[in-house]
Amino acid sequence: MNSIADVRNKNLIKSVFVSILLPALLAGASANLAGIIDGIIVGNIIGSEAVAAVNACRPAMQVYGFTAEIFASGLATCIAISIGQNKKDDANRLYSTGIFSALAVAVILTVLQLVFAKNICRVFADDDALYPLALEYYRYFLLSTFFILLSDSLAAVMRSDGMVKLSGAVLLLPHIVNAILDFVLIKVFDLGLTGAAIATVLGYVSGFLLCCYYYIFKRSYRFKAGNYLKNLGDIVSVGIPPATNMGLITIKLLIVNSLALSYGGTMGMTVMSMLMIAWALESLFIGGIKQAMMPMISYYYGNGDYHGVRMVFFHACRILMGIELALMVFLEIFPQSIPLLFGLRGAENLASVATAMRIFAIYLPMEAFIMLTITYYTATKNRKTATLLSVLQGLAATVVVIYPLVHFFGLIGVWISFPISSIVPILTIVFMSHGNSEKYFKMKGQTYLKEFSIDYSRISDIVAAVIKAVSDAGFDSTIANRTGVAIEEMAVSAFERNKGKKLHVDVTVKKVDEKLLVTFSDNGVEFDPTANNGSSDVEQLDNISMLKLVSHKIEYGRVIGINKTDIVLK
Repeated sequence: MNSIADVRNKNLIKSVFVSILLPALLAGASANLAGIIDGIIVGNIIGSEAVAAVNACRPAMQVYGFTAEIFASGLATCIAISIGQNKKDDANRLYSTGIFSALAVAVILTVLQLVFAKNICRVFADDDALYPLALEYYRYFLLSTFFILLSDSLAAVMRSDGMVKLSGAVLLLPHIVNAILDFVLIKVFDLGLTGAAIATVLGYVSGFLLCCYYYIFKRSYRFKAGNYLKNLGDIVSVGIPPATNMGLITIKLLIVNSLALSYGGTMGMTVMSMLMIAWALESLFIGGIKQAMMPMISYYYGNGDYHGVRMVFFHACRILMGIELALMVFLEIFPQSIPLLFGLRGAENLASVATAMRIFAIYLPMEAFIMLTITYYTATKNRKTATLLSVLQGLAATVVVIYPLVHFFGLIGVWISFPISSIVPILTIVFMSHGNSEKYFKMKGQTYLKEFSIDYSRISDIVAAVIKAVSDAGFDSTIANRTGVAIEEMAVSAFERNKGKKLHVDVTVKKVDEKLLVTFSDNGVEFDPTANNGSSDVEQLDNISMLKLVSHKIEYGRVIGINKTDIVLK
Protein backbone atom coordinates (compact mmCIF):
# COMPACT_ATOMS: atom_id res chain seq x y z
CA MET A 1 0.00 0.00 0.00
CA ASN A 2 1.25 3.47 -0.91
CA SER A 3 2.02 5.87 1.90
CA ILE A 4 0.97 9.49 1.79
CA ALA A 5 4.46 10.30 0.51
CA ASP A 6 3.86 8.13 -2.57
CA VAL A 7 0.49 9.54 -3.61
CA ARG A 8 -0.29 12.28 -6.07
CA ASN A 9 -3.91 13.22 -5.51
CA LYS A 10 -6.18 15.23 -7.80
CA ASN A 11 -6.81 18.11 -5.41
CA LEU A 12 -4.77 20.67 -7.35
CA ILE A 13 -6.36 19.66 -10.65
CA LYS A 14 -9.86 19.67 -9.18
CA SER A 15 -9.34 23.06 -7.55
CA VAL A 16 -8.06 24.74 -10.72
CA PHE A 17 -10.65 22.97 -12.88
CA VAL A 18 -13.52 24.20 -10.71
CA SER A 19 -12.12 27.75 -10.61
CA ILE A 20 -12.20 28.08 -14.40
CA LEU A 21 -15.27 25.93 -15.12
CA LEU A 22 -17.97 28.62 -14.82
CA PRO A 23 -16.14 31.13 -17.04
CA ALA A 24 -15.39 28.27 -19.43
CA LEU A 25 -19.06 27.25 -19.46
CA LEU A 26 -19.90 30.78 -20.49
CA ALA A 27 -17.19 30.68 -23.16
CA GLY A 28 -18.69 27.53 -24.63
CA ALA A 29 -22.09 29.18 -24.51
CA SER A 30 -21.10 32.48 -26.11
CA ALA A 31 -23.02 32.00 -29.36
CA ASN A 32 -25.53 29.32 -28.38
CA LEU A 33 -26.84 31.05 -25.27
CA ALA A 34 -27.93 34.02 -27.37
CA GLY A 35 -30.06 31.67 -29.46
CA ILE A 36 -31.61 30.09 -26.36
CA ILE A 37 -32.51 33.44 -24.79
CA ASP A 38 -33.88 34.82 -28.07
CA GLY A 39 -35.79 31.57 -28.61
CA ILE A 40 -37.52 31.63 -25.20
CA ILE A 41 -38.56 35.27 -25.43
CA VAL A 42 -39.35 35.24 -29.16
CA GLY A 43 -41.33 31.99 -28.89
CA ASN A 44 -43.48 33.22 -26.04
CA ILE A 45 -44.04 36.79 -27.30
CA ILE A 46 -44.01 36.49 -31.12
CA GLY A 47 -44.68 32.81 -31.85
CA SER A 48 -43.25 29.49 -33.08
CA GLU A 49 -42.61 30.71 -36.65
CA ALA A 50 -40.30 33.38 -35.24
CA VAL A 51 -38.41 30.68 -33.34
CA ALA A 52 -38.01 28.79 -36.62
CA ALA A 53 -36.59 31.98 -38.19
CA VAL A 54 -34.02 32.35 -35.38
CA ASN A 55 -33.07 28.68 -35.80
CA ALA A 56 -32.70 29.16 -39.56
CA CYS A 57 -29.92 31.66 -38.76
CA ARG A 58 -28.13 29.17 -36.52
CA PRO A 59 -25.63 28.24 -39.27
CA ALA A 60 -24.44 31.86 -39.10
CA MET A 61 -23.87 31.40 -35.36
CA GLN A 62 -21.87 28.30 -36.22
CA VAL A 63 -19.72 30.32 -38.63
CA TYR A 64 -18.96 32.79 -35.84
CA GLY A 65 -18.25 29.90 -33.51
CA PHE A 66 -16.02 28.23 -36.11
CA THR A 67 -13.89 31.34 -36.56
CA ALA A 68 -13.75 32.20 -32.87
CA GLU A 69 -12.85 28.59 -32.05
CA ILE A 70 -9.74 28.75 -34.22
CA PHE A 71 -8.35 31.71 -32.31
CA ALA A 72 -9.69 30.83 -28.83
CA SER A 73 -8.61 27.17 -28.87
CA GLY A 74 -5.39 27.89 -30.75
CA LEU A 75 -4.37 30.70 -28.41
CA ALA A 76 -5.34 28.88 -25.20
CA THR A 77 -3.47 25.74 -26.25
CA CYS A 78 -0.32 27.35 -27.66
CA ILE A 79 0.08 29.83 -24.80
CA ALA A 80 -0.39 27.09 -22.16
CA ILE A 81 2.14 24.84 -23.88
CA SER A 82 4.65 27.72 -24.09
CA ILE A 83 4.27 28.47 -20.38
CA GLY A 84 4.59 24.75 -19.61
CA GLN A 85 7.87 24.86 -21.53
CA ASN A 86 8.98 28.05 -19.71
CA LYS A 87 8.87 30.15 -22.92
CA LYS A 88 7.22 33.42 -21.83
CA ASP A 89 8.51 35.37 -24.85
CA ASP A 90 6.89 32.84 -27.16
CA ALA A 91 3.63 33.23 -25.23
CA ASN A 92 3.78 37.01 -25.77
CA ARG A 93 4.39 36.57 -29.49
CA LEU A 94 1.49 34.13 -29.77
CA TYR A 95 -0.77 36.57 -27.94
CA SER A 96 0.22 39.40 -30.28
CA THR A 97 -0.30 37.33 -33.41
CA GLY A 98 -3.61 35.86 -32.30
CA ILE A 99 -5.29 39.12 -31.23
CA PHE A 100 -4.16 41.04 -34.31
CA SER A 101 -5.35 38.26 -36.63
CA ALA A 102 -8.71 37.90 -34.85
CA LEU A 103 -9.26 41.64 -35.27
CA ALA A 104 -8.50 41.51 -39.00
CA VAL A 105 -10.74 38.49 -39.61
CA ALA A 106 -13.58 40.05 -37.58
CA VAL A 107 -13.55 43.16 -39.76
CA ILE A 108 -13.43 41.19 -43.03
CA LEU A 109 -16.20 38.79 -42.02
CA THR A 110 -18.48 41.61 -40.89
CA VAL A 111 -18.04 43.54 -44.15
CA LEU A 112 -18.72 40.44 -46.27
CA GLN A 113 -21.94 39.72 -44.40
CA LEU A 114 -23.13 43.31 -44.76
CA VAL A 115 -22.61 43.16 -48.52
CA PHE A 116 -24.15 39.72 -49.08
CA ALA A 117 -26.75 39.60 -46.28
CA LYS A 118 -29.74 38.80 -48.53
CA ASN A 119 -27.90 36.10 -50.47
CA ILE A 120 -26.61 34.47 -47.29
CA CYS A 121 -30.02 34.54 -45.64
CA ARG A 122 -31.59 32.92 -48.71
CA VAL A 123 -29.21 29.99 -48.19
CA PHE A 124 -30.30 29.73 -44.55
CA ALA A 125 -34.04 29.99 -45.20
CA ASP A 126 -35.04 29.10 -48.78
CA ASP A 127 -38.75 29.29 -48.03
CA ASP A 128 -41.08 32.13 -49.00
CA ALA A 129 -42.76 32.26 -45.59
CA LEU A 130 -39.58 31.85 -43.52
CA TYR A 131 -37.15 34.02 -45.53
CA PRO A 132 -38.49 37.51 -44.60
CA LEU A 133 -38.56 36.61 -40.90
CA ALA A 134 -35.03 35.20 -41.00
CA LEU A 135 -33.73 38.23 -42.90
CA GLU A 136 -35.33 40.59 -40.39
CA TYR A 137 -33.34 38.89 -37.61
CA TYR A 138 -30.11 38.25 -39.50
CA ARG A 139 -29.50 41.71 -41.00
CA TYR A 140 -28.84 43.09 -37.52
CA PHE A 141 -27.58 39.95 -35.79
CA LEU A 142 -24.62 39.73 -38.21
CA LEU A 143 -23.12 42.82 -36.57
CA SER A 144 -22.34 40.69 -33.51
CA THR A 145 -19.62 38.89 -35.52
CA PHE A 146 -16.98 41.50 -34.70
CA PHE A 147 -17.63 41.45 -30.97
CA ILE A 148 -17.98 37.64 -30.67
CA LEU A 149 -14.64 36.96 -32.38
CA LEU A 150 -12.64 39.41 -30.30
CA SER A 151 -14.42 38.67 -27.01
CA ASP A 152 -14.00 34.90 -27.32
CA SER A 153 -10.32 35.24 -28.24
CA LEU A 154 -9.56 37.62 -25.38
CA ALA A 155 -11.60 35.52 -22.93
CA ALA A 156 -9.37 32.53 -23.76
CA VAL A 157 -6.29 34.68 -23.09
CA MET A 158 -7.79 35.89 -19.79
CA ARG A 159 -8.25 32.29 -18.60
CA SER A 160 -4.62 31.54 -19.45
CA ASP A 161 -3.71 34.74 -17.62
CA GLY A 162 -5.45 33.44 -14.48
CA MET A 163 -8.26 36.04 -14.64
CA VAL A 164 -11.09 33.54 -14.75
CA LYS A 165 -13.69 35.77 -13.08
CA LEU A 166 -13.12 38.58 -15.55
CA SER A 167 -13.32 36.19 -18.50
CA GLY A 168 -16.58 34.86 -17.05
CA ALA A 169 -17.95 38.39 -16.77
CA VAL A 170 -17.03 39.06 -20.41
CA LEU A 171 -19.12 36.10 -21.49
CA LEU A 172 -21.95 36.38 -18.97
CA LEU A 173 -22.73 40.07 -19.26
CA PRO A 174 -23.80 39.92 -22.94
CA HIS A 175 -26.54 37.42 -22.15
CA ILE A 176 -27.85 39.37 -19.17
CA VAL A 177 -28.00 42.51 -21.31
CA ASN A 178 -29.54 40.51 -24.17
CA ALA A 179 -32.31 39.09 -21.97
CA ILE A 180 -33.23 42.51 -20.55
CA LEU A 181 -33.17 44.26 -23.92
CA ASP A 182 -35.08 41.41 -25.57
CA PHE A 183 -38.01 42.02 -23.27
CA VAL A 184 -37.78 45.81 -23.60
CA LEU A 185 -37.39 45.96 -27.38
CA ILE A 186 -39.85 43.18 -28.22
CA LYS A 187 -42.50 43.54 -25.54
CA VAL A 188 -42.37 47.26 -24.76
CA PHE A 189 -41.33 48.79 -28.11
CA ASP A 190 -42.86 46.04 -30.29
CA LEU A 191 -39.79 45.75 -32.56
CA GLY A 192 -40.28 42.01 -33.18
CA LEU A 193 -37.33 40.04 -34.52
CA THR A 194 -35.47 43.26 -35.24
CA GLY A 195 -35.55 44.03 -31.53
CA ALA A 196 -34.29 40.51 -30.69
CA ALA A 197 -31.33 40.91 -33.04
CA ILE A 198 -30.44 44.41 -31.79
CA ALA A 199 -30.60 43.19 -28.18
CA THR A 200 -28.16 40.40 -29.01
CA VAL A 201 -25.70 42.77 -30.69
CA LEU A 202 -25.79 45.28 -27.83
CA GLY A 203 -25.24 42.42 -25.39
CA TYR A 204 -22.01 41.44 -27.15
CA VAL A 205 -20.94 45.10 -27.22
CA SER A 206 -21.16 45.18 -23.42
CA GLY A 207 -18.90 42.12 -23.17
CA PHE A 208 -16.44 43.69 -25.59
CA LEU A 209 -16.17 46.77 -23.38
CA LEU A 210 -14.96 44.53 -20.53
CA CYS A 211 -12.36 43.13 -22.93
CA CYS A 212 -11.15 46.67 -23.53
CA TYR A 213 -10.77 47.08 -19.75
CA TYR A 214 -8.63 43.91 -19.57
CA TYR A 215 -6.54 44.98 -22.54
CA ILE A 216 -5.80 48.42 -21.10
CA PHE A 217 -5.40 47.70 -17.38
CA LYS A 218 -5.08 43.99 -16.52
CA ARG A 219 -3.21 41.96 -19.13
CA SER A 220 0.17 40.50 -18.24
CA TYR A 221 0.88 39.43 -21.84
CA ARG A 222 2.59 42.10 -23.92
CA PHE A 223 2.91 42.70 -27.62
CA LYS A 224 6.11 41.24 -28.94
CA ALA A 225 6.97 41.20 -32.62
CA GLY A 226 8.52 38.33 -34.51
CA ASN A 227 7.66 35.04 -36.22
CA TYR A 228 4.18 36.28 -37.22
CA LEU A 229 3.52 33.70 -39.94
CA LYS A 230 4.96 30.84 -37.89
CA ASN A 231 2.91 31.77 -34.82
CA LEU A 232 -0.25 32.23 -36.88
CA GLY A 233 0.37 28.83 -38.44
CA ASP A 234 0.73 27.26 -34.98
CA ILE A 235 -2.45 28.92 -33.69
CA VAL A 236 -4.50 28.00 -36.75
CA SER A 237 -3.19 24.43 -37.00
CA VAL A 238 -4.08 23.79 -33.35
CA GLY A 239 -7.42 25.56 -33.62
CA ILE A 240 -8.45 23.96 -36.93
CA PRO A 241 -9.53 20.48 -35.65
CA PRO A 242 -12.20 21.73 -33.19
CA ALA A 243 -13.09 24.57 -35.56
CA THR A 244 -13.39 22.13 -38.45
CA ASN A 245 -15.92 20.24 -36.41
CA MET A 246 -17.96 23.41 -35.90
CA GLY A 247 -17.62 24.39 -39.57
CA LEU A 248 -18.77 21.00 -40.78
CA ILE A 249 -21.62 21.05 -38.27
CA THR A 250 -22.72 24.27 -40.02
CA ILE A 251 -22.94 22.38 -43.30
CA LYS A 252 -24.64 19.48 -41.54
CA LEU A 253 -27.25 21.84 -40.10
CA LEU A 254 -27.91 23.28 -43.55
CA ILE A 255 -28.49 19.76 -44.88
CA VAL A 256 -30.62 18.70 -41.92
CA ASN A 257 -32.64 21.93 -42.00
CA SER A 258 -33.23 21.51 -45.73
CA LEU A 259 -34.46 17.93 -45.32
CA ALA A 260 -36.61 18.85 -42.31
CA LEU A 261 -38.20 21.65 -44.35
CA SER A 262 -38.68 19.43 -47.40
CA TYR A 263 -40.28 16.52 -45.52
CA GLY A 264 -42.04 18.40 -42.74
CA GLY A 265 -42.60 21.97 -43.96
CA THR A 266 -42.69 24.75 -41.39
CA MET A 267 -43.65 22.23 -38.71
CA GLY A 268 -40.55 20.20 -39.55
CA MET A 269 -38.41 23.30 -39.02
CA THR A 270 -40.21 24.06 -35.77
CA VAL A 271 -39.45 20.56 -34.48
CA MET A 272 -35.87 20.99 -35.65
CA SER A 273 -35.66 24.27 -33.75
CA MET A 274 -36.69 22.48 -30.54
CA LEU A 275 -33.96 19.86 -31.07
CA MET A 276 -31.42 22.60 -31.73
CA ILE A 277 -32.37 24.26 -28.46
CA ALA A 278 -31.66 20.96 -26.67
CA TRP A 279 -28.42 20.75 -28.64
CA ALA A 280 -27.52 24.31 -27.64
CA LEU A 281 -28.22 23.46 -24.00
CA GLU A 282 -25.93 20.45 -24.26
CA SER A 283 -23.31 22.59 -25.99
CA LEU A 284 -23.16 24.87 -22.96
CA PHE A 285 -21.69 22.01 -20.94
CA ILE A 286 -19.55 20.55 -23.72
CA GLY A 287 -18.08 23.94 -24.57
CA GLY A 288 -17.52 24.89 -20.96
CA ILE A 289 -15.80 21.71 -19.86
CA LYS A 290 -13.82 21.63 -23.10
CA GLN A 291 -12.56 25.17 -22.54
CA ALA A 292 -11.69 24.36 -18.92
CA MET A 293 -9.91 21.16 -19.89
CA MET A 294 -7.92 22.38 -22.88
CA PRO A 295 -5.47 24.84 -21.26
CA MET A 296 -4.92 22.47 -18.34
CA ILE A 297 -4.06 19.53 -20.59
CA SER A 298 -1.88 21.77 -22.76
CA TYR A 299 -0.01 23.03 -19.69
CA TYR A 300 0.73 19.51 -18.43
CA TYR A 301 1.56 18.38 -21.97
CA GLY A 302 4.01 21.26 -22.40
CA ASN A 303 5.65 20.24 -19.14
CA GLY A 304 5.91 16.62 -20.32
CA ASP A 305 3.64 15.44 -17.51
CA TYR A 306 1.62 12.59 -19.01
CA HIS A 307 0.07 11.61 -15.68
CA GLY A 308 -1.21 15.16 -15.22
CA VAL A 309 -2.72 15.08 -18.72
CA ARG A 310 -4.48 11.82 -17.95
CA MET A 311 -5.82 13.07 -14.60
CA VAL A 312 -7.33 16.17 -16.21
CA PHE A 313 -8.97 14.19 -19.03
CA PHE A 314 -10.60 11.60 -16.79
CA HIS A 315 -11.77 14.24 -14.32
CA ALA A 316 -13.38 16.24 -17.15
CA CYS A 317 -14.86 13.07 -18.66
CA ARG A 318 -16.55 12.03 -15.42
CA ILE A 319 -18.13 15.45 -14.96
CA LEU A 320 -19.33 15.87 -18.54
CA MET A 321 -20.68 12.36 -19.02
CA GLY A 322 -22.56 12.58 -15.73
CA ILE A 323 -24.22 15.81 -16.87
CA GLU A 324 -25.01 14.49 -20.35
CA LEU A 325 -26.50 11.24 -19.12
CA ALA A 326 -28.69 13.16 -16.66
CA LEU A 327 -29.83 15.45 -19.50
CA MET A 328 -30.59 12.46 -21.70
CA VAL A 329 -32.71 10.80 -19.00
CA PHE A 330 -34.56 14.06 -18.34
CA LEU A 331 -35.44 14.51 -22.02
CA GLU A 332 -36.51 10.88 -22.35
CA ILE A 333 -38.91 11.31 -19.41
CA PHE A 334 -40.01 14.90 -20.14
CA PRO A 335 -39.58 15.35 -23.92
CA GLN A 336 -42.17 18.15 -24.06
CA SER A 337 -40.44 20.35 -21.46
CA ILE A 338 -38.46 22.37 -24.01
CA PRO A 339 -41.32 23.04 -26.49
CA LEU A 340 -43.60 24.12 -23.63
CA LEU A 341 -40.89 26.45 -22.29
CA PHE A 342 -40.52 28.01 -25.72
CA GLY A 343 -44.22 28.62 -26.21
CA LEU A 344 -45.10 25.70 -28.53
CA ARG A 345 -48.68 24.52 -28.05
CA GLY A 346 -51.06 22.00 -29.59
CA ALA A 347 -51.29 18.24 -28.99
CA GLU A 348 -50.13 17.28 -32.50
CA ASN A 349 -47.16 19.64 -32.41
CA LEU A 350 -46.10 18.45 -28.95
CA ALA A 351 -46.41 14.80 -29.98
CA SER A 352 -44.18 15.36 -33.02
CA VAL A 353 -41.55 17.08 -30.91
CA ALA A 354 -41.69 14.39 -28.21
CA THR A 355 -40.88 11.61 -30.68
CA ALA A 356 -37.99 13.54 -32.21
CA MET A 357 -36.67 14.65 -28.79
CA ARG A 358 -36.50 11.11 -27.41
CA ILE A 359 -34.47 9.99 -30.44
CA PHE A 360 -32.23 13.06 -30.29
CA ALA A 361 -31.60 12.64 -26.54
CA ILE A 362 -29.70 9.41 -27.22
CA TYR A 363 -27.30 11.38 -29.38
CA LEU A 364 -26.32 13.91 -26.69
CA PRO A 365 -23.92 11.81 -24.52
CA MET A 366 -22.46 10.25 -27.66
CA GLU A 367 -21.57 13.66 -29.08
CA ALA A 368 -20.23 14.81 -25.71
CA PHE A 369 -17.74 11.93 -25.54
CA ILE A 370 -16.57 12.52 -29.11
CA MET A 371 -16.10 16.25 -28.56
CA LEU A 372 -14.15 15.66 -25.35
CA THR A 373 -11.83 13.28 -27.19
CA ILE A 374 -11.31 15.75 -30.04
CA THR A 375 -10.34 18.34 -27.42
CA TYR A 376 -7.85 15.93 -25.83
CA TYR A 377 -6.12 15.26 -29.15
CA THR A 378 -6.13 18.97 -30.00
CA ALA A 379 -4.61 19.99 -26.66
CA THR A 380 -1.81 17.43 -27.08
CA LYS A 381 -1.15 18.55 -30.68
CA ASN A 382 -2.25 15.25 -32.23
CA ARG A 383 -3.77 17.17 -35.12
CA LYS A 384 -4.31 14.30 -37.55
CA THR A 385 -6.44 12.30 -35.14
CA ALA A 386 -8.33 15.39 -33.97
CA THR A 387 -9.06 16.40 -37.57
CA LEU A 388 -10.17 12.89 -38.55
CA LEU A 389 -12.64 12.74 -35.68
CA SER A 390 -13.83 16.28 -36.44
CA VAL A 391 -14.58 15.37 -40.05
CA LEU A 392 -16.37 12.17 -39.09
CA GLN A 393 -18.41 13.79 -36.32
CA GLY A 394 -19.01 17.08 -38.09
CA LEU A 395 -20.32 15.89 -41.43
CA ALA A 396 -18.97 12.76 -43.10
CA ALA A 397 -20.81 10.14 -41.04
CA THR A 398 -24.07 12.11 -41.24
CA VAL A 399 -23.97 12.44 -45.02
CA VAL A 400 -23.43 8.70 -45.37
CA VAL A 401 -26.47 7.74 -43.28
CA ILE A 402 -28.99 10.58 -43.51
CA TYR A 403 -30.12 10.21 -47.12
CA PRO A 404 -30.84 6.45 -46.93
CA LEU A 405 -32.62 6.96 -43.60
CA VAL A 406 -34.77 9.77 -44.98
CA HIS A 407 -35.55 7.69 -48.06
CA PHE A 408 -36.92 4.80 -45.96
CA PHE A 409 -38.30 6.60 -42.89
CA GLY A 410 -39.10 10.12 -44.09
CA LEU A 411 -38.88 12.91 -41.48
CA ILE A 412 -38.16 10.40 -38.67
CA GLY A 413 -35.01 9.43 -40.58
CA VAL A 414 -33.66 12.95 -40.05
CA TRP A 415 -33.85 12.52 -36.28
CA ILE A 416 -32.46 8.97 -36.35
CA SER A 417 -29.42 10.13 -38.34
CA PHE A 418 -27.97 11.95 -35.32
CA PRO A 419 -27.29 8.96 -33.02
CA ILE A 420 -26.57 6.56 -35.90
CA SER A 421 -23.90 8.84 -37.40
CA SER A 422 -22.08 9.05 -34.04
CA ILE A 423 -21.33 5.32 -33.98
CA VAL A 424 -18.53 5.65 -36.56
CA PRO A 425 -16.41 8.25 -34.71
CA ILE A 426 -16.92 6.39 -31.41
CA LEU A 427 -15.65 3.15 -32.96
CA THR A 428 -12.71 5.10 -34.40
CA ILE A 429 -11.87 6.42 -30.92
CA VAL A 430 -12.01 2.92 -29.43
CA PHE A 431 -9.74 1.59 -32.18
CA MET A 432 -7.17 4.39 -31.88
CA SER A 433 -7.07 4.33 -28.07
CA HIS A 434 -5.32 0.94 -28.06
CA GLY A 435 -1.95 2.69 -28.42
CA ASN A 436 -0.08 3.66 -25.26
CA SER A 437 0.14 7.46 -25.18
CA GLU A 438 2.64 7.33 -22.33
CA LYS A 439 5.26 5.96 -24.73
CA TYR A 440 5.37 9.38 -26.40
CA PHE A 441 6.69 10.96 -23.23
CA LYS A 442 9.13 8.14 -22.51
CA MET A 443 10.55 8.51 -26.03
CA LYS A 444 11.59 12.02 -25.00
CA GLY A 445 13.79 10.52 -22.33
CA GLN A 446 11.55 11.40 -19.40
CA THR A 447 11.11 8.84 -16.64
CA TYR A 448 9.02 9.42 -13.50
CA LEU A 449 10.93 8.75 -10.29
CA LYS A 450 8.38 10.15 -7.86
CA GLU A 451 5.13 12.13 -7.96
CA PHE A 452 3.14 13.24 -4.96
CA SER A 453 1.00 15.94 -3.39
CA ILE A 454 2.45 17.68 -0.35
CA ASP A 455 0.79 17.59 3.04
CA TYR A 456 2.43 20.25 5.20
CA SER A 457 2.41 18.01 8.25
CA ARG A 458 4.32 15.27 6.41
CA ILE A 459 7.06 17.24 4.64
CA SER A 460 9.89 15.41 6.41
CA ASP A 461 8.47 11.99 5.44
CA ILE A 462 8.06 13.14 1.85
CA VAL A 463 11.63 14.44 1.67
CA ALA A 464 13.00 11.14 2.98
CA ALA A 465 10.98 9.20 0.38
CA VAL A 466 12.23 11.46 -2.43
CA ILE A 467 15.87 11.13 -1.39
CA LYS A 468 15.53 7.34 -1.45
CA ALA A 469 13.81 7.35 -4.87
CA VAL A 470 16.51 9.55 -6.39
CA SER A 471 19.27 7.40 -4.93
CA ASP A 472 17.59 4.22 -6.18
CA ALA A 473 17.52 5.76 -9.68
CA GLY A 474 21.32 5.87 -9.73
CA PHE A 475 22.02 9.48 -8.73
CA ASP A 476 24.72 10.10 -6.13
CA SER A 477 23.89 11.05 -2.57
CA THR A 478 24.77 14.72 -3.12
CA ILE A 479 22.12 15.10 -5.87
CA ALA A 480 19.60 13.10 -3.83
CA ASN A 481 20.11 15.28 -0.74
CA ARG A 482 19.94 18.48 -2.79
CA THR A 483 16.65 17.31 -4.30
CA GLY A 484 15.23 16.77 -0.84
CA VAL A 485 16.41 20.20 0.31
CA ALA A 486 14.96 21.91 -2.80
CA ILE A 487 11.55 20.35 -2.27
CA GLU A 488 11.53 21.11 1.44
CA GLU A 489 12.49 24.77 0.94
CA MET A 490 9.88 25.29 -1.81
CA ALA A 491 7.17 23.61 0.26
CA VAL A 492 7.87 25.58 3.44
CA SER A 493 8.05 28.83 1.49
CA ALA A 494 4.74 28.14 -0.33
CA PHE A 495 2.79 27.23 2.80
CA GLU A 496 4.12 30.19 4.76
CA ARG A 497 3.35 32.55 1.87
CA ASN A 498 -0.24 31.28 1.56
CA LYS A 499 -1.37 31.14 5.17
CA GLY A 500 -5.16 31.17 5.37
CA LYS A 501 -5.55 29.79 1.84
CA LYS A 502 -6.39 26.19 0.99
CA LEU A 503 -3.15 25.41 -0.79
CA HIS A 504 -2.73 22.38 -3.06
CA VAL A 505 0.79 21.39 -4.09
CA ASP A 506 1.90 18.77 -6.62
CA VAL A 507 5.50 17.71 -7.15
CA THR A 508 6.94 15.49 -9.86
CA VAL A 509 10.51 14.24 -9.86
CA LYS A 510 11.69 12.97 -13.25
CA LYS A 511 14.88 11.85 -14.87
CA VAL A 512 15.30 13.76 -18.14
CA ASP A 513 18.27 12.42 -20.05
CA GLU A 514 20.99 12.50 -17.36
CA LYS A 515 19.53 15.37 -15.34
CA LEU A 516 17.02 15.48 -12.53
CA LEU A 517 13.95 17.69 -13.03
CA VAL A 518 11.70 18.67 -10.13
CA THR A 519 8.45 20.42 -11.04
CA PHE A 520 6.72 22.18 -8.16
CA SER A 521 3.12 23.30 -8.89
CA ASP A 522 0.68 25.08 -6.60
CA ASN A 523 -2.50 27.18 -6.73
CA GLY A 524 -1.24 29.87 -4.38
CA VAL A 525 -0.64 33.57 -4.88
CA GLU A 526 1.63 34.43 -7.77
CA PHE A 527 5.28 34.07 -6.79
CA ASP A 528 8.35 33.94 -9.01
CA PRO A 529 11.32 32.50 -7.09
CA THR A 530 13.72 33.53 -9.87
CA ALA A 531 12.89 37.20 -9.15
CA ASN A 532 13.58 36.84 -5.40
CA ASN A 533 17.20 37.74 -4.64
CA GLY A 534 16.95 36.51 -1.08
CA SER A 535 19.67 37.03 1.48
CA SER A 536 23.40 36.97 0.79
CA ASP A 537 24.23 36.32 4.44
CA VAL A 538 24.86 32.59 4.88
CA GLU A 539 23.57 32.73 8.45
CA GLN A 540 20.31 34.35 7.36
CA LEU A 541 19.49 32.31 4.28
CA ASP A 542 15.78 32.21 3.56
CA ASN A 543 14.01 29.33 1.81
CA ILE A 544 14.41 30.67 -1.72
CA SER A 545 18.09 31.55 -1.22
CA MET A 546 18.73 28.01 -0.04
CA LEU A 547 16.82 26.68 -3.04
CA LYS A 548 19.09 28.63 -5.40
CA LEU A 549 22.21 27.36 -3.67
CA VAL A 550 21.34 23.69 -4.20
CA SER A 551 19.88 24.00 -7.72
CA HIS A 552 21.58 24.08 -11.11
CA LYS A 553 18.77 26.03 -12.82
CA ILE A 554 15.34 27.39 -11.84
CA GLU A 555 12.61 28.42 -14.28
CA TYR A 556 9.18 29.83 -13.45
CA GLY A 557 5.87 30.25 -15.26
CA ARG A 558 2.25 30.91 -14.32
CA VAL A 559 -0.82 29.87 -16.30
CA ILE A 560 -4.50 29.25 -15.43
CA GLY A 561 -3.80 30.13 -11.81
CA ILE A 562 -0.99 27.59 -11.34
CA ASN A 563 2.51 28.56 -10.20
CA LYS A 564 4.98 26.23 -11.91
CA THR A 565 8.62 26.12 -10.85
CA ASP A 566 11.05 23.81 -12.67
CA ILE A 567 14.20 22.98 -10.72
CA VAL A 568 17.09 21.26 -12.51
CA LEU A 569 19.72 19.38 -10.54
CA LYS A 570 22.75 17.59 -11.93
